[in-house]
Amino acid sequence: MRSALQKNDIEKAIECFHEGSREKYRTTFERLGSTRLPTIAAELGDPVDGQVGGTAAIYRLYREDGGRRYSFDLKLMLDEKCLWKIVSY
Repeated sequence: MRSALQKNDIEKAIECFHEGSREKYRTTFERLGSTRLPTIAAELGDPVDGQVGGTAAIYRLYREDGGRRYSFDLKLMLDEKCLWKIVSY
């Protein structure tokens, strides 16, 4: 997803999302625009501190900005093809 967003390839990035979340994130990415999207994508943190249970998983993303550390939850679910897809972050 990150590399697709850095290339402004929203449709490719959306493939990483669970079907029920795609439109929400497509709209968000389109609103960010082609000049901001690559920068924001490059600043996404790496997933760490994860928990997997059944068909769901949660990982924590950390990133630094201006000397402050921020964290975000990355929630995933298995889709009908048993592929992990992003539900939210």
